[in-house]
Amino acid sequence: YATPYGFRGKPFCHGLLGVLANVGPAHVRLDMRNPLSDSSDGPYRVLWRHRTGDRTTMRSTHEFSVEAKAGREREAERAWTKASRLLIGNRLRTTVARVTAVLLDAPAVGSAWTPASPRNKLTGDTVVVLQAWCGWLNSTPGLFGFLHRRGRTLDYADFMPNKLNSLPCPDPLQINLAPLASAYEDLRDDPLQPWPRMDKCHVRAALDDAAAEAVGLNRETVSDWRCRLVREPSIGGIP
Repeated sequence: YATPYGFRGKPFCHGLLGVLANVGPAHVRLDMRNPLSDSSDGPYRVLWRHRTGDRTTMRSTHEFSVEAKAGREREAERAWTKASRLLIGNRLRTTVARVTAVLLDAPAVGSAWTPASPRNKLTGDTVVVLQAWCGWLNSTPGLFGFLHRRGRTLDYADFMPNKLNSLPCPDPLQINLAPLASAYEDLRDDPLQPWPRMDKCHVRAALDDAAAEAVGLNRETVSDWRCRLVREPSIGGIP
């Protein structure tokens, strides 16, 4: 059986995102102008919304450049110090979601997206780590972490930093991230199918193969998980 921490009780990730990365801040609209209502062209890049029709691939770009709110300049600057190229969705509509994490060409912060940056103690190529984590979080084993951290509203989940901190994530010091990073490179511009059609998504299937190779899971088992998830009522709407 599968849990977000392992398979048949055996850990397969050897790490939690909050231990491996600095996660947050979330909902930076508290410190920065809302680009949907305020005309702004400032120094802070933001990925504001999670519109599933627009966010279909793992590689993405920021939506707006905004200014700090009046009187909130110090808070905005503090939030900006945690900007990252890797942003994780903190609000997900499971019946239409395609991607749970995206990788940008330049660091940004977000409203419906939360930045995550590898901690300094991690060694190796940061780019490879970010690519691998983006691939992992969009793979079926990665999705289990999100699904196990939903609240009462199962089909529209809100993931604050404390929940994102507890997501299982491959530890670069213990796991070879090359298969996941390579899969990201090959698939970063290919659209993923919505979760209810993940069993027919060649991108997710390839990510699952890479995830299985990286953490030592059986590929057929992971493929079976992917096919079963579409029958989960809050994803596929099948009772």
